[in-house]
Amino acid sequence: MSLLQDVQNAAVDANVPISTLLRKCAVLAARLNNDELRAWVSKELNGYENAKDVPDYRVLGAPATGHLAGPFGSGYQNITIPPMLLPDWAQQYAEEMRFTQPIATIEDLGKGDGAVTCQWPGNLMAYMQTKEGNKFANGLVLYGAWQTVAKASVLGIVDTVRNRVLEFALRLENEAPAAGEPDRPDSVVSDATVSHLYQTIIHGDVIGNVATASHAVQTTGPIKVVKGDIEALRKALTEWGIPAQELQNLETAMKEDPPGMSLADKPKTTAWLSSMTGKMLSGALKLSTGVGVDLVAQVIGQFLGINQIPTL
Repeated sequence: MSLLQDVQNAAVDANVPISTLLRKCAVLAARLNNDELRAWVSKELNGYENAKDVPDYRVLGAPATGHLAGPFGSGYQNITIPPMLLPDWAQQYAEEMRFTQPIATIEDLGKGDGAVTCQWPGNLMAYMQTKEGNKFANGLVLYGAWQTVAKASVLGIVDTVRNRVLEFALRLENEAPAAGEPDRPDSVVSDATVSHLYQTIIHGDVIGNVATASHAVQTTGPIKVVKGDIEALRKALTEWGIPAQELQNLETAMKEDPPGMSLADKPKTTAWLSSMTGKMLSGALKLSTGVGVDLVAQVIGQFLGINQIPTL
């Protein structure tokens, strides 16, 4: 059996550990003398040092959830934290999880049912409790936050690696059936061909990418409401499940609020948003799938022509 066939068989056999498959790829990369493939295999086996360098299939959409405590025993449990409540440098902690671990670790994380949970860094939690970082109204303070993704999505990272390796090996076999077999005369394949296959299949997105579908936190597409277009605002909020009476309450609040550069300067509008959050948590209000108070605040900010930084 040739090395290429061995790689292909390992890629389609779910019982072969992903690390074993990639070690076979390491041998193939060495025989092909291709630095791109060699570097990718090494990072997959040993992990990525920098989270910014991980491939797109290692990035999964992961909204943040947290607990809020307030005066006199008030507060909320398991509330979704909108990214816009965080500073720019920290918004990723309410949008996505980047998996830097060795692929064997990721394979273990994805086993079984349930979810994978990652607690927020201590420094971020401390910042969110400072006067500058706390964007929550009514004396509420964030005292716990985390991100969660389904184990099935984590296992999808492993499947993506398997799929890309398989596609690469099949396409390489088409170009040179004995590639990776130094003693055979038909093993010759140009560096340009190997690099092209690597770029379009391993590094690119020629075959399915599990991360692409799950990366967006919101499942509803982006909505653009022009400043002052009340009909567009009404239409968007109605489609998302905001009742007519609540729409009327919102319009009254917006009219009575003073001018300001952000929603934080408009107490009645932010109070309305806080009310929506409470009703969602209690089950009294159910919005369309993928729609949260952060998205509602976004279109309200667009209508008002201001920075949409709500205080919930």
